[in-house]
Amino acid sequence: MDNLLPRCDWVTPQGDAGAAACLAATFGLPLPVAAVLTARGLSDPASVEAFLRPSLLGLGDPLAMPGVAEAVQVLRETLASNGEIVVYGDFDADGVVATALLTDVFRAVGGRVRPFLPDRLGEGYGLTPAAIAHCLRDGVPGLLVTADCGMGATDEIASLRQAGVRVIVTDHHAVTGSLPAACALVNPRLPGTPPAAAHLCGAGVAFKLAHALLKELRAHSDDIPDLREWLDAVALATVADVVPLRGDNRILVAAGLSRLGRKPRPGLKALMQRAGLAGPVNSHHLGFVLGPRINASGRMRSAWPAFELLGTADWDQAVQRAVLLEQLNAERRQTEQALIEQ
Repeated sequence: MDNLLPRCDWVTPQGDAGAAACLAATFGLPLPVAAVLTARGLSDPASVEAFLRPSLLGLGDPLAMPGVAEAVQVLRETLASNGEIVVYGDFDADGVVATALLTDVFRAVGGRVRPFLPDRLGEGYGLTPAAIAHCLRDGVPGLLVTADCGMGATDEIASLRQAGVRVIVTDHHAVTGSLPAACALVNPRLPGTPPAAAHLCGAGVAFKLAHALLKELRAHSDDIPDLREWLDAVALATVADVVPLRGDNRILVAAGLSRLGRKPRPGLKALMQRAGLAGPVNSHHLGFVLGPRINASGRMRSAWPAFELLGTADWDQAVQRAVLLEQLNAERRQTEQALIEQ
């Protein structure tokens, strides 16, 4: 029987012992920790400092990402003309956070915004014909901004543009085939993306676009929303989407965890209470406690309760949505257990 099993050869990266000793002394680290850092390519003090003590000051310029400047220009034109903006998202935690963030920011700067989340079972992921038809029942917008989807919807985006809808794609999924003919494509997998932003999730991409827009608008107005209020939700989405915690991701998660401990969004505060989280929240809680509860909404019924929980400023509504998500997560567990037993 053993001969039928594939052979597994373990390869242990070897770091620089001298560099590890130097790091251990400089940062007061146990030598094994310093050795792990050097084996991962972190050997100079500046990179280790950024890794161990991530700061929002270290976030890269959002306008350095390909497509962001073009997207901001289209957004400003739409805002100036009072055109309707549809934020078209996805039903998982990453997509729901990205949709709620962009909806909130666009509204805060005076936009007419309509969020849309497709139904997982009836309409499927992304810009499907069925979901687009559903979305357009309430009117044809001047601009459609995708959140965590859109890169593969070449034909659908062409049809939308023929119908007079301008499209901005924000996504982080792999680029395959021809690129859609959108007004702007914001995706960290596109050539020219700074290395620190290369592994952003959908909510991280949305954060970058919102950051760039607010940065441009701040030159003309003092009434600008504080994007830091969304850091806790972006951290949750980043960990739940299982992207590497390096570069900008590491900064966003560290800042988001700090905010969760100090001043979380009402919805996340209510969700933490329902989940029994009383002590400090760490990345485990994001990935295995809070994330599954947000995901359960779109998987078991509709993503809208999760969207409403993230976006609400009303405590009573936050508690109601948290109770519902707790129930849906319990249903998810029961369904998964039944499938495992079968």
